[in-house]
Amino acid sequence: MTLDRAGKTASDTAPPSAAIGRLADVGIFYVAQQLINLRGLLLIPLIARTLGIEAYGTLVLAWNAVMLVQVLTALAFPLGVVRLLSARPEPAVARIVLPTIGLFVLVPWSVLVGGLVLAAQALSGQTSVPALDTIALLVATKALFETWYFIFSSYWMAGSRSKRYIVLQVVFHAGDLGAVLVALLTGQGVAGILAASALWEGAYVAGLIAMVLHETGIGRPDGAVLVRYLAFCLPAVVPQVMLWILGLSDRFVLAAFRDTDVVGIYNAAYNLANLIVAYNTAVWFVFAPRASRRHDQDGAAGARSELRAALRLFLALGLPMAVGVSALAGPLLDLLLHQDVPLAARIVVPIICLGTLANALYVAASWSFSLRLDNRPLTAFALAAGVINLGTNLLLVPPLGMVGAALSTALSYVLLAALGFYFGRHYLLHAVPWGFTCRAAIASAVMGGILAAIPIPSHLFWLALAVVAGVVAYSGLLLALGGVSAEERQHIRGVLALAAARAGFVGTSRC
Repeated sequence: MTLDRAGKTASDTAPPSAAIGRLADVGIFYVAQQLINLRGLLLIPLIARTLGIEAYGTLVLAWNAVMLVQVLTALAFPLGVVRLLSARPEPAVARIVLPTIGLFVLVPWSVLVGGLVLAAQALSGQTSVPALDTIALLVATKALFETWYFIFSSYWMAGSRSKRYIVLQVVFHAGDLGAVLVALLTGQGVAGILAASALWEGAYVAGLIAMVLHETGIGRPDGAVLVRYLAFCLPAVVPQVMLWILGLSDRFVLAAFRDTDVVGIYNAAYNLANLIVAYNTAVWFVFAPRASRRHDQDGAAGARSELRAALRLFLALGLPMAVGVSALAGPLLDLLLHQDVPLAARIVVPIICLGTLANALYVAASWSFSLRLDNRPLTAFALAAGVINLGTNLLLVPPLGMVGAALSTALSYVLLAALGFYFGRHYLLHAVPWGFTCRAAIASAVMGGILAAIPIPSHLFWLALAVVAGVVAYSGLLLALGGVSAEERQHIRGVLALAAARAGFVGTSRC
């Protein structure tokens, strides 16, 4: 239980709240996220078979570099854009905000391009990766296109127009997958794959910007908007860079002390944990704009109810996902890589899942600061966790390899979550549903024990059957433990009935 400032106890039994009422929106976005993640799961075996695990590891490093350039280009997007637009997402405001920020990112991006090219030229003679300068240019190009994509698509996210945003997401990533597949089928290497991806992203982003401007009109850049954006986002740059270090820099450390084939195997393990990351993204996609709007309109009390609902909904499915993926780590990795993976890779998965859960909790805690437009404490937290992560990576990766990298990242995320919740309570107190969390954890542990005790072949059919059995076991245990109230069951039935009706399974009229 958690005490609020008035000393009242926050109940663990949620009413028919926003969490259940918005379950359909979260579910739809999560399905879309999984379609996007399917791209990564498909590419792992395809690239590993066609070009080898070493080439896949090189591509992983390039894709991760794109993410870092995005952060430094757009200064913590899309958080800043969503925060500026969520209170007033109407076209009249968006026509000023979006072009202002969209043009501004060309300035830091141009500086980063020069730095990337110089770094690639300096390293070209010290690495076995061919065409490193070309890869650097393609990384920068993809980063710019993806930055513009997230900035302009945030228009629909801020306005809670989930269907439009989801369609844009799915088409963007499906097209990117198609471009990569074409490059693979035509015998292209790493540089060719990145070039095909960049070409698709450039064409798509041009159409997306035209679509937004058609709806909002073309506005002139506004210096006041840019000042507000920078005031909010500049303090968040360091935390974002540190979060990149926490989540992705270990691949570069592994490449330095091991090889790119180890990077490929390690990243395949991380792709399994993306099931949890995608669900967390889905929850905050629905709840973050609402919490932001309620904070501006109703104050801390309204925002707190949204944050608590989001946290409870994440824990309900995030915990069993982490346990289930850990229990099935061996056959899942064998299926992805089409080879017997080392024991270290199987050990890595539950460690990564633990770190992913801690990271998700930190995201929840960080909104205590972001809603008040004060990200300065997040800078201190991220700096502390980032420094510890770099130090432990350098200490643990040489003797332990990928297990050391996973341990380093998990420990850093746990520290980050602890700092966020401890200090965040002074800004906006989170009501953590401890009773529900314990019930969900017990149900997840029992489910995981059942899955781990049964030998499951590395075959898609048997893995799918195991997942279904795990879902049934967890759901039954959670109900038996009293983790779902009668009102929540009623709301879930209503959501499922509505989803079935929309799909055409029920309520269809006869001709």
